[in-house]
Amino acid sequence: MADTSLKLTSRKSSTPQGPLDVNPADQNPGFKYSSLPEKEAVIRLLKLLPGEPEDDIRCVLNDYNLEGADQKPYEAISYVWGTEEHSTKIIVNNERVKVRQNLHLALQCLRHKYSARTVWVDAICINQNNNKERSHQVDLMRNIYQGADQVVVWLGASKKQTDIAMDSLEYMRYMLNKCGVGQKEELKRTSLSRINIHHQEAIEGFQDLLRRQWFQRAWIIQEIALARDATIMCGKKSIPAGIFSSLSWMLGKSFEISPIEPVLNVMPGFSKDTKESWWNMERDLFALLLKFRNNEATELRDKIYAFLGIASDIKDGNFEASYEIGDEELVQDVVSFL
Repeated sequence: MADTSLKLTSRKSSTPQGPLDVNPADQNPGFKYSSLPEKEAVIRLLKLLPGEPEDDIRCVLNDYNLEGADQKPYEAISYVWGTEEHSTKIIVNNERVKVRQNLHLALQCLRHKYSARTVWVDAICINQNNNKERSHQVDLMRNIYQGADQVVVWLGASKKQTDIAMDSLEYMRYMLNKCGVGQKEELKRTSLSRINIHHQEAIEGFQDLLRRQWFQRAWIIQEIALARDATIMCGKKSIPAGIFSSLSWMLGKSFEISPIEPVLNVMPGFSKDTKESWWNMERDLFALLLKFRNNEATELRDKIYAFLGIASDIKDGNFEASYEIGDEELVQDVVSFL
């Protein structure tokens, strides 16, 4: 019988899992952040300046009002922080800022050659040394991810097999457009051999992609669920989330996919508009904590705060994030709310 109990215990991980999973030692204490208004929907956006692959990464960090009259297009990045041991530096507002290697590689792959690209990325856009700011920014996560033109899911560095897998998905998209196959049931009937999805190296690539740590994070559920549009990116290859999410039923029994199927089901794409969609299921905080209880976060509070932006019973400030209270008080607050 499946375990349906909900245990509010911390699940430690060696890798930071979300926007507030921070080791203060690598948070650039010398970098000067602007002070953000405490009760306004103001965030920071990072303008990624154009450059050649071998160039230093240069960026400009500016304040941005999510509710202001002058709305600017931006993309939100969903990714895994990576380990502190592998860090490098980028240039932000003419100052050298340390970032972890996975983010550095993501920015390299995201950067355009001739034009700037504006993104929101937690490690840089949030002052991780200011607990009050961190708390308020978590309360704005729903606005941030819903307001983005698209969410870019960064799965990390590519390999030969993952490139083949991504190319296979791109070919599938081409076939869908060519044949006019737009519905899930119709796509199921499309010959797998026709789209070359069962090439052995492609299968190995899919296995690699779906085992990436991104799928295990608690934070990514709301990051991808709130997206108006989303792109899955591995190395330089990218594919729309709607195509990528079809892997769960397209691969069938090729390998075990059930542990991450709930993540694929919340991606913008085929299933979001159907009756069986996750969006039509119970989404109160308790249901979300129970459904995604095995998803990882470094701290106890992050396993809770990661769902505030999509819980149907969170509204009008009735439960707010706080990084200034202890675990005991946090548990009391959660139990009282539930």
